[in-house]
Amino acid sequence: MSDKYYALAAPILPGKLEAWKNLVNEIKGPRKKEYQASRKKMGVKHERVFLQHTPQGDWVVVSFEGKDASKVFERFMSSKDPFDQWFGKQVSDIHGFQLSGAPPPPNELYLDIL
Repeated sequence: MSDKYYALAAPILPGKLEAWKNLVNEIKGPRKKEYQASRKKMGVKHERVFLQHTPQGDWVVVSFEGKDASKVFERFMSSKDPFDQWFGKQVSDIHGFQLSGAPPPPNELYLDIL
């Protein structure tokens, strides 16, 4: 069975919220076409990113939709594309983990109604 959805929650390191907002503005602005090309190449048909403020700090919740959505990180980790390399460095600086390391743990869709 091919996965259609994948979701990930990632903390924003203390003091990095403005850097995260700047990254999102770059993606929505001058790097939008590069971002869209990257996601298309990885099989992402739709991506959603939510900012979640919690007592434990700020978190980002990301969801991917597409064929084999759980494989997006594997594709990303093997990419030599300059945009993907740049994006990976931003993610590492803001969230504190490497997209070139082990893929995030799998998750299961438990509720999809309405």
